Amino acid sequence: MKRFLIFTGLFPFLALLVFLIPGLSARPELPAFRVLYGMLEIAYFVAIVPAWFSASIDWYLSDRPTFISLAITAASGIIVSLGSAYVFGLRAEVRNDPVVIGLVGAIPATVCSWLSKTNRMKQDA
Repeated sequence: MKRFLIFTGLFPFLALLVFLIPGLSARPELPAFRVLYGMLEIAYFVAIVPAWFSASIDWYLSDRPTFISLAITAASGIIVSLGSAYVFGLRAEVRNDPVVIGLVGAIPATVCSWLSKTNRMKQDA
């Protein structure tokens, strides 16, 4: 249950940060906080299902070693973000820059997976 709360709360926010960082670094005159705040509700609407899918994959792999679980969860994040971008009509962006679109799913999935495992590692010790 805690895993799904971590993925639900953090995944969309981290995905939005990863999505916005290249654009905001190219245009420093934009107020970053306003752009982030204005797009946050859209990010939660768009990224909640991919977050739950990545949480399900991470939950399924919870008995595997940490490195393998993190790698597979990151790969599932890449696949989910590319699929979501394609479904939401970003076909040109998926073809032109699949690395950035993949990172939008991989980084939040890996961070959330790692956070869900750190507390369990402390309890095991």
